[in-house]
Order: sequence, then C-alpha cells, then structure tokens
Amino acid sequence: MTNILYLESKFGEIVKRTVIATAHTCMDHVNATVKDLENLREEPPYPEKSACIVKCLLEKIGVVKSNKYSKLGFMTAVTPLVFTNRKKLDHMKTVSENCDREVNIYD
Repeated sequence: MTNILYLESKFGEIVKRTVIATAHTCMDHVNATVKDLENLREEPPYPEKSACIVKCLLEKIGVVKSNKYSKLGFMTAVTPLVFTNRKKLDHMKTVSENCDREVNIYD
C-alpha cells in the first residue's frame, strides 16, 4: 500500500508541475500577467485574460476540443491521477458523464 501512495504522490507532483508549466505557456499565449493567473484563485466569473488562461489550459490538456467539452479528453486527463483507486476512477467517470449532459445540453 505504501508503494501505491508513493507512486500517487510522485505522479501527482509530476502532473502538478506539468499543469503549472502549461498554464505559464498559456499565459504567454494570451499575453497574461501573473495577476491574471492569480485571479484564478478567486471565485468566478474571471476577468477576460484569466478566463483565456483557463480555456487555453483546458484545450491543451484535451478537456476542450473544437470549443466543446470532450468526455474522452476529460477521462484521459484525470485517469492518471486516480488510476490506483477504483472508487475515485468510477466517480470521475460519473463526473464526466454529468458534465457531458450539462455542457452539451444545447447541441
């Protein structure tokens, strides 16, 4: 069990650093400042540049494709974070399905 927790911790740290690096790439892409990034710690709605960082990040990790929510992209992004815990994985599948119904209701 300890090895699994260590693996989750190390993998989680790698994912965190990758997301942070991607967020900084998105900041450059939308010409945003550190303040724009810090706005994401607050409750939405976000200022325009902060929202652009989120959109860019979601596109880069595959949750948004062609301006639409991607259930497959979401699962691809979250599965590595929860793959060692079947209960969490099942929960994320439910979240994915719920998001698909909620976000794509107007299609």
